[in-house]
Amino acid sequence: RAAAAADARAPLVAVTITAKERICFNPGTPCDPDRCAFAHGYYERMPAARRALLECGLAARADVERVAAAQRVCPFELSLDAAAWADVVVCDYNYVFDPVVGLTRLATGMFARVGLVVDEAHQLAPRVRAMLSARLSRAAVRSALAEHGLPAGMAARLRSVDRALAGLAGGARGCASPEAPRVIGKPEALCRAVERLTTAFAEQAAGAAFDWAALPSVADAYWQLLRFQKAAEWAEDGAFRYLANRAGRRLCVELVCTAPGAHIRRTLAAFQGTVRQSGTLAPAPVFQRMHGFQRDAPALSSDGGLADGRLAVFAVPDVSTYYRHRQRSLPVLTTLIGAVAAATPGNTVVAFPSFEYLAAAAARFAPAADAAVRCQTPDMAHAEREDFIGWLNARGKRRVGLLVMGGVYAESVDFDGDALRAVVVVGPGLPPRSLQRDLVAQDAAHGDESTDHGSAQPGFDVAYRQPAMTRVAQVVGRIARAPAQRGVAVLVDPRFTQPAWRAFLPAHWAISRVPAARVAAAVATCWAPAGS
Repeated sequence: RAAAAADARAPLVAVTITAKERICFNPGTPCDPDRCAFAHGYYERMPAARRALLECGLAARADVERVAAAQRVCPFELSLDAAAWADVVVCDYNYVFDPVVGLTRLATGMFARVGLVVDEAHQLAPRVRAMLSARLSRAAVRSALAEHGLPAGMAARLRSVDRALAGLAGGARGCASPEAPRVIGKPEALCRAVERLTTAFAEQAAGAAFDWAALPSVADAYWQLLRFQKAAEWAEDGAFRYLANRAGRRLCVELVCTAPGAHIRRTLAAFQGTVRQSGTLAPAPVFQRMHGFQRDAPALSSDGGLADGRLAVFAVPDVSTYYRHRQRSLPVLTTLIGAVAAATPGNTVVAFPSFEYLAAAAARFAPAADAAVRCQTPDMAHAEREDFIGWLNARGKRRVGLLVMGGVYAESVDFDGDALRAVVVVGPGLPPRSLQRDLVAQDAAHGDESTDHGSAQPGFDVAYRQPAMTRVAQVVGRIARAPAQRGVAVLVDPRFTQPAWRAFLPAHWAISRVPAARVAAAVATCWAPAGS
């Protein structure tokens, strides 16, 4: 009946699901009818609230909050209940791919013909790796043991887990560098202790013998333990590694997923049909294998209208951004940035691989008199971020924004394409070296996710080159986003001229090699009136 009523008012009904912690009316309050007025009597008021929300047609977050407040119901639960009646559900990846928090209530007979669209699919493999991984901290266990009011039986189980963790910590003492993460075998004693503990927790919770809200450290430890137990179960099927990391007396055990392709493929197979889409899925064979498919699986590529010359891309091979060369090349780099900004009739963003590099360049950069400069800083508040975006979207005086690749301004942000005209990318932005990424590279090179696309370094491609070059393509994608808009991208580093790196950039980019000394003239030519 709710669906029929909604269909009478709107041709399409869509519901957006927002994370519970972001949409909760009582943050920090347990989802307990005795503690939250929006949970108390929820199921009595929910049908009317659901009808009101479905009548909105396209129900965004603001609609969910408005209807939930008016009907005095939990906004998060309302969005989930309404989603079962909607034509379209808009949600984060984890509601589909996370084995723990996936929306199982949507897996009903009514959804036998559901199709799935995965947007920004270049993020799918790393996101699912994170979802399938788990981390257990001894500090969390010891904090739980310190809580007053912890039942004796549960305390005994927690001490068993703590002893198992202590044993793993002791095994690192003979290592040359006990502080560094190390690969370990499956910690059988720890897994048994965790399983016994989660069983005891479930029995205790079913009996309501104590107040979970009064024991926040116990609740935090419980979710870590439960996640670790679940991860240990699904780790039997796939590429996973156990790591131990000890810093002083603190030990963490991690279960790291290195190859999520099999899980992605199984999840997608449960839907009637699926589409994975992004502006940065090149080369296709790499992403097909990362997502668990054959390298030659069908794929469709479009130039988005940019092949008509609306986007000019220049590669500057004579300015090295390798770490060992950065100080020496800074004077040429900052001169080049100023030249691009001066030749561009609009605003410019400059994307760096790190805040350290950004700060070093900002200290030497001297903008022209008619230009203003602002820099992204770590941990900017929401209001500061919005102000920075608004500043870059303003017209008039030239503005140069310095930011980091992969940050909040370099991906999934829509700038005003009539104000923002140029992007300077300083190096490919390789992620820092880590044991976890090295394991991803190792398993990608030898396991089921071998890319097999002609690269001499398939593991390096998956673990390092792909995320680096995806950041490049994403930040360039902030310009020339509408048919009437034009933009210029300047890629600074010799690697951008090498086939192994260019393979990860959109195929329709017509990249021209231009030495640093001629960049200003090349950029100016792009903006010159036709026929001049």
